Amino acid sequence: TPPKLVINSPKNQYYLNGSVDMNVTTIDSYPLPTEYNVDSSGWRDIGVPWNTSRTGDGLHSISIRARDAIGHTVVETITVTVDNGFPECTVHSPTPDQFVEGSMTFRILASDSLGVDKVSLYIFTGSPHAKKVQATHNSVSNYYEYTQSLYGITDGGYEVSVTAYDGSLNSVTLAPVGFRVDGNFPTLDIRKPAGNAYLTGLAEIDIGSKDHYDTNIQYNVDKTGWVKINSTGPNLWDTGNYTDGTHEIEVMAVDEAGHVTTRAIKVNVDNSVPELTLVSPGAGDHLTGTNTVKAYCYDTVSVESVAMSVDNSTPISVFINPVTGLYEAPIDTTKYPDGAHTLIITVRDYVGKSNVGMVMVNFNNRGPGVLLDDVPVKGDSQIEFRVENNDNASRMYINIEGAGWKEMGYDEADNSFWYIWTTGVEDNGKHTYQIKAVDEYGNERIQSSVIEVENETPFLQEFSDSMPLILFILLILLIIIIIFVLVRTGQAKKWVKGSKKENVSISEKKESAGKTDDVEKYSEKEEEATVVTSDMLEEEEEEEKSLSNESTPSKGRGRTGKNKKSSKRGKGRKGNRGKKGRGRGSGGRYQDAQDDIEEMGGWLDESPEGETDDGADEVESKRRKKDWKDQRKRMKEERGNSEKPYGMAADDVDEMSGWIDEEPDDDFYD
Repeated sequence: TPPKLVINSPKNQYYLNGSVDMNVTTIDSYPLPTEYNVDSSGWRDIGVPWNTSRTGDGLHSISIRARDAIGHTVVETITVTVDNGFPECTVHSPTPDQFVEGSMTFRILASDSLGVDKVSLYIFTGSPHAKKVQATHNSVSNYYEYTQSLYGITDGGYEVSVTAYDGSLNSVTLAPVGFRVDGNFPTLDIRKPAGNAYLTGLAEIDIGSKDHYDTNIQYNVDKTGWVKINSTGPNLWDTGNYTDGTHEIEVMAVDEAGHVTTRAIKVNVDNSVPELTLVSPGAGDHLTGTNTVKAYCYDTVSVESVAMSVDNSTPISVFINPVTGLYEAPIDTTKYPDGAHTLIITVRDYVGKSNVGMVMVNFNNRGPGVLLDDVPVKGDSQIEFRVENNDNASRMYINIEGAGWKEMGYDEADNSFWYIWTTGVEDNGKHTYQIKAVDEYGNERIQSSVIEVENETPFLQEFSDSMPLILFILLILLIIIIIFVLVRTGQAKKWVKGSKKENVSISEKKESAGKTDDVEKYSEKEEEATVVTSDMLEEEEEEEKSLSNESTPSKGRGRTGKNKKSSKRGKGRKGNRGKKGRGRGSGGRYQDAQDDIEEMGGWLDESPEGETDDGADEVESKRRKKDWKDQRKRMKEERGNSEKPYGMAADDVDEMSGWIDEEPDDDFYD
């Protein structure tokens, strides 16, 4: 049986270099030494290493032969590649210190005479992001490439190490290549000047920038050229080389990776003083009440503020009126004392330049004074009011009892105002008047006072004014005299009696015409009336006797008491007769007549009250009583001559009831 041969190494298709040991296994009962032959160059004992460096790199065949003592032979052949050279390798990307961002593609060019087996990369060495990766051969570019995202990779410097291997695992490792990751643009901060700032003179340019790498900062005004910022500062821009107005400052920061950050701002250059012109009020003007201060203010760039103050008091802001284009502010002059004042207007621009204007004016809110010392407190007829003008009043007016203001005349000689008031007796009494003084600016002041008018009343005027009253008094006196004369002459009594007789006659005619059937009844009543009349006559005779016996004042006073007693008697008789009359008949006309006679009996017995018996009045009293007695006597005679006693009694009663019932008052007796 031929021997069994197993080749342990090298294996078929192996890459070999240097000294190669042949390792085989021969199984046989009677084995002979095993041998190998490279490229048919002759058999060699299997125990002799193969020095591949003598055969050259490339493909080679190795034959292994195993024999036994009987003569059996077994030969196995394998093919190997001898590679005693190292691959060549270069890094094309990144280049040393290259700035990369976003993502990075590593490109390695590797070669070997027998072929490159692999290329390994060790990137971000020495950082938390370090890792080993395998590059892939790009048949188009023939580079071994690997793309790495830089997202999340901190800006900074990193390295990459490259190792290339050939088929026999010969390798070459390149020195690390440094590269810098810069995924961010530099920040840029214009600290000075601020946007829309107002600049004048030398303006400082202060720019701040932040980046992992160095940056280059520059500024450019109105695109006239870039000026490098000196990091040690200060950086001053001379605005005097530019016109007043708006300008643009552009700032640029560039880092080492070439990232560019720019900023631009606009600023206002103002190297001029603002203009100021006071429009109103004018110098020396007199102001009263609330006035408007007006000023024209201008600046080549912009007016920041306008302020106004009075005599260096706290300034108040003045604002522009868009309609007039002027800066206007109201000023209440009543808050300040009258007199000269200085109005101060200050205009400022935004760079602090200012202009100040002043004007002297006069505040006048108090009306001129009014002194009433020379005005009379009393007067008559034409009263002259004269007021001294001691406070520059331009006009004065007078108002008497609210009748309205009347302008007073001016006397230039003594610098006074005057007014003449023509009065009459109807104006007598006290009157309130007012004097109003007005100055040329319309300020006014009013003073009040009182004047008493005392006009003497002429006699004819007084008489004429009193005529209605005098006529009324004369009329009253005339009526009294007429009444007195009528009473004294007895005419009044005759008028009364005549009136009564007329009434009785008319009444009797009516009764006689309408009552012809009652004759018998009347006859009976006449008899009773005759009896009553006789009683009355007896009483009157007794009273006459008593009156004739009275001749002294003491008797007169006593008579007064007697009369009172007689009065009581008469009343008592009246009562008795009343009862008797009521017992005799049924009433009617006779009863009425009887009652009336009884009343008169009591009244006639009484003397009039109120008479005075002392001195001269006693004679007068007696005369009146005599007249009274004569009257009663006449009545008796008329009753005695009557053919119809009842009718006469009735007539007397009717007549006396008209005037005797009315008791004469004291004036009648007096």
